[in-house]
Amino acid sequence: MFKQGMKLVSNPNPNSLSYVLKIEHGNMVLSASYSNPQPYWSMGKDARRNIDKNGGKVAFASIDGNSWRFFDESKVLLWQFSISYLIDVNVKATWIAVLGSDGFIRFFNLNAKGSSGTSKVPDDPCGTPEACMPYFVCSDLVGNTKCQCSLELSPSTCKTGIASHCDNGKDGDVALIDVGTGLDYFTLGYVSPSLKIDLSGCKASCVSSCHYIVMFYDNSSRDCFLFNDVGSFQRSKHRSNLVAFVMSRNENGGEGAKGTRAFPYVVIIVVSTIVFILVLLFVIEIL
Repeated sequence: MFKQGMKLVSNPNPNSLSYVLKIEHGNMVLSASYSNPQPYWSMGKDARRNIDKNGGKVAFASIDGNSWRFFDESKVLLWQFSISYLIDVNVKATWIAVLGSDGFIRFFNLNAKGSSGTSKVPDDPCGTPEACMPYFVCSDLVGNTKCQCSLELSPSTCKTGIASHCDNGKDGDVALIDVGTGLDYFTLGYVSPSLKIDLSGCKASCVSSCHYIVMFYDNSSRDCFLFNDVGSFQRSKHRSNLVAFVMSRNENGGEGAKGTRAFPYVVIIVVSTIVFILVLLFVIEIL
């Protein structure tokens, strides 16, 4: 039995990020343990439940037979989730849930040599915080993931050059770069917006604090989301009004970095200075 107040914590992944399963606000929730935790799945939003009695708050959960079951404090069954659809009636199933360092929960039958169930949580291959490396865009290709870097970032590393710009010198050393539309982010469906404001105000709020490294803005709802940690992005599966911006070093090589636009002006100034000196020398020589 898994009760409110308990936690199931994964081993850390190669980026030292762990994942946590717990009952929170009457719901079973998976979160990434960033400095500010970012939820990415909840049973309350999982459409695969085959019993759904809205209105109650989950107090504890248990695995019974082929099902993951969720109850309120009065032991009333609220939700039921099927672990596997491939059942051998001749084999008694004793299922356990394992939270992996990749952020997925998988179910294993101890009475069938550890065979796994057909269900996993979440079910979207791009639905975990680091389905790809941070800043890469994850696309779901028939159950597999494809990771691509946004064109606005350095294609070789897909990095911004900063973890935080609080200790990275002058404000002019960093720039807010538009990485485009058609993207989504795993936690947006589980958190409230940081602000309700226009796009200019959202940008100003992002750059005013050195802690924020990424922002998302929804043009239709005016929702502004600000984060000081970031995982991988997702390719949106439907038409989206969401735009994404990241903080990046100017010398990073991104197309939106201010440093990449300074070069032509430097050349013009240098050439103009040389021409002026040559003209001045020519005039002196004539005199």
